[in-house]
This record gives sequence, C-alpha cells and structure tokens, in this order.
Amino acid sequence: MKDKENTLKEYNEYTVRCYPRSLGITLQRGEGSKVWDTKGREYLDFTSGIGVVSLGHCNQEILKVIKRQAGTLIHSSNVFYNMPHGEAAKRLSEASGMDKVFFCNSGAEASEAAIKFARKWGSTTNRHQIITFSGGFHGRTLATISAIDDEKVKKGFAPFLDGFTIVPPFELKAIERAITKETVAVMFEPVMGKGGVILPPQGFFEGIERLREKYGLLIILDEVQCGVGRTGKFYYYQYTDVKPDIVASAKGLGGGLPIGATLCSDEIAKCVGIGGHGTTFGGNPLCTAVAAEVTKIVSEPKFLNKVIEKGTKLIEGLRDIASCHKDIFSEIRGCGLMIGATLNIDKLEFIKALAQDGLLIIGASGNNIRIYPPLTVTEEEIEDALSRIKDVCRRRQ
Repeated sequence: MKDKENTLKEYNEYTVRCYPRSLGITLQRGEGSKVWDTKGREYLDFTSGIGVVSLGHCNQEILKVIKRQAGTLIHSSNVFYNMPHGEAAKRLSEASGMDKVFFCNSGAEASEAAIKFARKWGSTTNRHQIITFSGGFHGRTLATISAIDDEKVKKGFAPFLDGFTIVPPFELKAIERAITKETVAVMFEPVMGKGGVILPPQGFFEGIERLREKYGLLIILDEVQCGVGRTGKFYYYQYTDVKPDIVASAKGLGGGLPIGATLCSDEIAKCVGIGGHGTTFGGNPLCTAVAAEVTKIVSEPKFLNKVIEKGTKLIEGLRDIASCHKDIFSEIRGCGLMIGATLNIDKLEFIKALAQDGLLIIGASGNNIRIYPPLTVTEEEIEDALSRIKDVCRRRQ
C-alpha cells in the first residue's frame, strides 16, 4: 500500500497545483459520514466533497447500481439511445417540474449550457445580455468566470466573454436598472454557496417573477450547490411559487460520480434543437443510472423532511454555540443541510482546529465557512460534530 509521502511526491511532481490543500490530509477511504486518512485516523466529513457525496460515502444502494451498470454498459455515444439516460431524465423532470433535461459532466458545464440555451433563445430578438450577481459563482469555464466578479478566479484569463452585467445580489431595484433592450435573462444561485451560504430575502422570488413578466426575461437558476435535496427541497425554488426557465444542476446528483444537468422548459428545448449543443461523456449509462437512483431516493418527501429536521437541529445547535462564543461567530445561517457561518477569527485557523479534532468543514469567500454533511447524516453524528465544535471554541477561551 502506498504511503502518504509517495502520494504527496506524485502530486508535487506530476499534477497541476491548482489547489492549496492546506490541511495536508490524504484520504484513503470513506463510509457514510466518515472518512479515514492514510494513518487510519477517522474524521466526520461535513464537507461531502463540497456537497457531492449527497448520500454518504460508499452508499450501499449506489454501489449496487454502479456494479450492475458497470457490468452491463459503461459508455455509449450520444449517437445512440441508452436506457439509464431516459430513466434519469424522466425522474429528474418529475422531481423538478421542469420539462426537459440535458446531461453533461459537471456544474460548470451545466451553467455553460444554461448560458448558451438562453442566448440561443434570445438570438431571434437580438438579446444576449445576462444579469448576474456580485459574489456569485457558476464554474471556471471562460464563460462562467466572465459572469462573476471574483478577481482572484479571473486573474490572468482576460479578455473575457462579453454579455454579462453584474449587480449586487438579490437587489430587485439594481436588477431592474440593469435591464436593457439586449437583456435576455437573470442568472443567479438561489442560495449563494461559495459566497458563504447567502439566502434570498423574503419577497425576492415574487419580485423577480414580476420582472420576468414585465420585460419578457428568462430566469436561470444555478442550483449546482443548493439543489438535489441540500436545502430540504429537491430544488430550492420549490420553496417558492416561481418556476424557472432554466436550471443548472450537478454535485449531489451523481452521489459522488461526475454528472451535470441543465433543465429547461419545452420552449427553450425546442429553440436549442438538434446540433445546438452536445457532449461526448454527458448522459453516459453509468452516471445516469446512478443519477436516476439518487433522484429516486432524494425526491421522496420523507427523505426531504428528514433533511429539514436534521438541518434545523444542526443550525440551532450552532446558534447555541455562537451565542456563547461571540468572539468566534458573527452569524449562523442556512437552510436544510446547507449551512454557512461568518467568523470573527481567521477561517483557516478554525478549519484546521476542527480537523485536528476530527471534523472536516470547508471555507467560502471572505471569512465564511460552509458546513455540508451528507444528507444521510445521523442525529448522533450531528451531536458529535456540535460537541467537537464546542470543544474547539472552549479551548480558544
């Protein structure tokens, strides 16, 4: 068995170093909400691979699907039909209320397709401009970084794709002021993940619906991070009465496997048409078989209700801790098991201290952290995590 030193040597010599990996942990295996490093140390994984491992590590139901499909048909070109592709599209359409699904491989690809679909729809009326939010994140393709204002992500990649107007998040007046005769859509994360788990204010969705009706715009929702049960609804917009025109989805959809999906209305789908977009790997039988199973499990009302219950327990527990440690916590916020916090201390210092106590969480923009346990996390594991956070906070006193 390879040791940690060999792994680090291979990373340093042979990989493009895009990631800081500040914790220095080399993971070896996982099960449920727990992972183990190469030294055999156990951690509670409240990152879920940034919301990807939605049903926990090595979920037995998902493993069964992987083994069965891998022994049947792993890949076929989109020149042909395959059965899991159709089944996954049907289940996703039923769970979301959207009409059509385009499968790809990642959240960035799903967002990229959403941008292309909107531009194709707007091309008949010479509209291409898309309004996006400051502090938002839609991926790292050239188009998706053109849509955001994160200079760290954008540095060195100019010139950027034209056609995006960035406004303060969730400000209806700013959105309306930015609308021109060339505006085709408003694109945003209904819960801003990388921005620190920022939720929309009350009445925002009703306001954006009024703007859609008034100006004939499309609503594009990036639910890559907050979708597939993370907030207690299959998609966050299902907390509202507003149905989007296009939705980008990924992360938790594959239960750990790489898959993305762009959901849209019949009208948008017809506009895109045959040859309007494509992918080699997207919609392959292996990943769509898993996505179909994940969608089946997560879309059950009992499952989603449990996400809300467990999320409430975790958020309330964190707020209790924060009330006793105002020197550490500025704010706790969240929905379901998508939880963020603003800190009054250095976030990396806090993340490292928790990791030393066997609890893994992730950072966000600014001095924010994200807490994303698997949707299958147990109440006992939540209590364990809260206990570890309390211990770290006490030791700072």
